Amino acid sequence: MERFHNIYHLPHTRQDYLSVFYIVATLRTFAISMLGLFFPIFLYDLLTADGYSQQSAFILVGLTFLMLYFTYMNSVIIVNRLIAKIGIRSGFIIGQILFVLFIIFSRMTTNYDYLLLSFSLWGLAASFWWISYHNYFLDIGTVKQYGSQLGLLAFLGIAASVAAPLVGGLVISIGGYISMFLVAIAIVMLTILLLVFSEKNVKMHAVYLKDVIREIKAHKRDFLGFVGAGGEEALYSVAWPLLLHVVLKDILEVGIFSTIIVFLSAFTAIYVGKLSDRLPRKKLQKLGSGIVGLSWLGKMFVQHTSGLFLLEFFYRSSENLLRIPLDAISFTHAIAERKGHSERQSQYVVFREVGISIGNILGMGAFIGFVILGFPFTSVFFIGALFALLTLVVRE
Repeated sequence: MERFHNIYHLPHTRQDYLSVFYIVATLRTFAISMLGLFFPIFLYDLLTADGYSQQSAFILVGLTFLMLYFTYMNSVIIVNRLIAKIGIRSGFIIGQILFVLFIIFSRMTTNYDYLLLSFSLWGLAASFWWISYHNYFLDIGTVKQYGSQLGLLAFLGIAASVAAPLVGGLVISIGGYISMFLVAIAIVMLTILLLVFSEKNVKMHAVYLKDVIREIKAHKRDFLGFVGAGGEEALYSVAWPLLLHVVLKDILEVGIFSTIIVFLSAFTAIYVGKLSDRLPRKKLQKLGSGIVGLSWLGKMFVQHTSGLFLLEFFYRSSENLLRIPLDAISFTHAIAERKGHSERQSQYVVFREVGISIGNILGMGAFIGFVILGFPFTSVFFIGALFALLTLVVRE
């Protein structure tokens, strides 16, 4: 049987499974990109159609995503211990099955309380996925090529994201939100099939709360950097799509806008990945954090299409300068922790995800707080800029 890396001509390490990992991650990114952009808008439209004011709808959308982040933070340690027993491949599969269930349940109900519960399923699915993802990559990746391999992953993810907003916008315009959910389910089911037929089922060590606390005490700067990355991520995932919807109004226009931006910024990912293997990663990260922070500040004041287009182009291009070196640094730290103590790698991964999830919660809490206090919701973009700068404290 032809191996995956020969079929798709993707770079691979000594383990051929890296190619399967690329394919599964890319397909999942497509589904997440399609849902992620339009889910806050879907919730907002659902709530306003039920008679909620714009302010109340913004608050409830924020609370829904807060449930996702809260569930994620509280489940990563338990999920890690379960995956340590059943293996990483099984963790991937369970995460994807839970994600399918989330999509089904979130579409089946218009009751807000049930929507909250369905988003807790998404948080649990994310725990299984990301704990498996990071440990699997550390097992099959090549330390000296982390930047290049992460750059390729980012490029493939961005390439999938190029089509996702346009496809999502078209599908919603033609068949409504239900059609988008069905497309996403079909894609996730395909990833499950690929994972089922993968033979590699990596084992990892169980992690306990005391281990995470010890990691936080030992790596305070890394922890604060991950909090910053998580806070910035949460605001971009929720507040930014809502701003696009308010400004552009038409769903298809939102999809086209996002597709063009992602396409223009796609090719920076591989280039940045290669640079992070050759140049000091902190220098690249400083440049990326600065530009990302400035683009957040610009979005506070610019409320017209052309200005937002330009700012988002700078954001998406410079985000790779922030994220790829940050990920490469953290994976390198996880490998350094593993020397002589193999269990430390899993501990660092969970520690990282706890930091990011706390940042997610703080970012969404800031969004909700600003709206409750009566500020324009775009004013929280100032907090987004601060979160971006906070990533700079991570040590090389």
